[in-house]
This record gives sequence, structure tokens and C-alpha cells, in this order.
Amino acid sequence: MDSVSSSSLNSVVIAMVLASVFALVHLITLRSDTGALQALRRSIDPNMIPSSSYINSWDFSVDHCFVS
Repeated sequence: MDSVSSSSLNSVVIAMVLASVFALVHLITLRSDTGALQALRRSIDPNMIPSSSYINSWDFSVDHCFVS
């Protein structure tokens, strides 16, 4: 009985570690996504949107999805 519960615990721990690793792999914004957002921002006439628009807050100098 102890070997079964120990084996189950090991399986759960391994699954959690793998899930964490796979989750971290996808935490970087794709360059193509950033490029598309930059193109969208450049295509908008700044005179047509209010200065309080969230688009003015877009900062492409850092990747906000990247977790170090």
C-alpha cells in the first residue's frame, strides 16, 4: 500500500513540475505579435483618439509577458 501511495505522490509531483515548466515556456510575447501591435498603433491617427486611450500606454521597450 505504501509503495502505491508513494508512486502516486511521485507521479503528481512530476506532473506539477512538468506543468510549471511548460507554462513558463509560453510566457514570451511573439515578435510577430509585437510587430502587429506596433503596426496597428502606427496606423491610428493620434488626432482621432482621446489622449486617455489605452493605446497611448502601449510600451514596446519591454516584454510585459516575460517573467524572469
